[in-house]
Amino acid sequence: MKFINPEDRIAFIGCSTHPYDGNVKDIKNFFDKKFYFPFQNYATRKLLFKHFIEEKGVILPENFSLNTLAHMTDGYSAGSFKIACDKVLTKRRIE
Repeated sequence: MKFINPEDRIAFIGCSTHPYDGNVKDIKNFFDKKFYFPFQNYATRKLLFKHFIEEKGVILPENFSLNTLAHMTDGYSAGSFKIACDKVLTKRRIE
């Protein structure tokens, strides 16, 4: 069994899609530093969807509207896009 030595450096990383729902006092007492990463902008959402769809081996037709997906998904995380693409673009639907 490995133990933590006093000279070891450890980083605890917490992640939340609702950071303001937590108790601010508890968060400040536990974490030394806080970083806020905003959700992706429209152009980034569009590129992420294109990447995740093409990663599944789907060739998008030129008239496919990634714009609509990018507009509809404001406030969602990149992980949500990945999960949605994985659930919708199954092997059965692609073939």
